[in-house]
Amino acid sequence: MRRPHSLELVLDDAGDALVRAQWEALRAAGLPSQADHPSPTNAPHVTLVEAPAIPEAALDVAHVRLRGVLPATARVGGVLLLGRRRLTLARPVQVDDDVARRALAVRAQVPDRLHAGWLPHLTLARGLEPGQVPAALAALTEGGGTVDADSANGAATSEVRLVEVRRWNPDTGHTTTV
Repeated sequence: MRRPHSLELVLDDAGDALVRAQWEALRAAGLPSQADHPSPTNAPHVTLVEAPAIPEAALDVAHVRLRGVLPATARVGGVLLLGRRRLTLARPVQVDDDVARRALAVRAQVPDRLHAGWLPHLTLARGLEPGQVPAALAALTEGGGTVDADSANGAATSEVRLVEVRRWNPDTGHTTTV
């Protein structure tokens, strides 16, 4: 399958810096990190939907439904491990019910979406080996200063602002604001 198209919620400058500090903490520890992704379009974001194509209807709904609630504050919680053998390390993102309803309305316009349901999160690293998880958590605690006992139990440790919707088009290699 070719790389998927996506719609993403982009963070404000402070939220972007917070996530990039976590990426750098992982990189400094010699671990996989999203900081290693070389694309100039690589930026911290919360993915709304991924699919082989994004229909115009989804773009229209995103423009109408989400533009009215952005910027929106979101709470960033502990850590998530996604996958089985090779893991994705992420931070869960809790959005207000209104933002969640609007995001689901956008997702409903994309019939060929790659993932059922919506698990809002900020990806920190892909391709983590299970044995690297303790080192990754230590790096985030020491270097990124963001994972503590409360956040490991799912408590929100910081807030970010979701400020815009962007579309990633892998066919052109560009992002555009919706």
